[in-house]
Amino acid sequence: MNTWHTTTTVPTTLSEDDAFDLLGTLTDRGAAIEFGTHTMTVSMTGYGDNALAAAEDAATTLREAIPGTEILGVDAQTYEQLDEELRRPLFPEVVGYAEIAEMAGVSRQGARGFVDYEEFPHPVIETKQGPLRSKAAVERFLSRKQRTRIKKTAAH
Repeated sequence: MNTWHTTTTVPTTLSEDDAFDLLGTLTDRGAAIEFGTHTMTVSMTGYGDNALAAAEDAATTLREAIPGTEILGVDAQTYEQLDEELRRPLFPEVVGYAEIAEMAGVSRQGARGFVDYEEFPHPVIETKQGPLRSKAAVERFLSRKQRTRIKKTAAH
């Protein structure tokens, strides 16, 4: 039997005190609770030979701990999968004018001039130091701009 990381979503029916008591009941499972607007998610260790068995184990454990609760969803993943998920950044990589200038091989002033192009990506974050744009979107813009420049040069 293997251990799995499970997340089980149920309607929010517990008070904070009851949720604290639930954590005590599920201590051996390493449980954590997250409250949403209308739901509560319980993350804990599930046991089974595969993801389905672990999900069923988690759902059964939660039904026993909170009699009559409705299970809205259960997910199970290996701890290796969880670790990989947690390593992924929450936000896309962003770049400012200095990085855009370097990527395009132009001055910072030249990079600032890209805002005149309708297809130049909009900022995803505004800071006091200036706007930040998605690096992937800027790379696509520069790639399209380069292809357009080559086509125009070849036509002349």
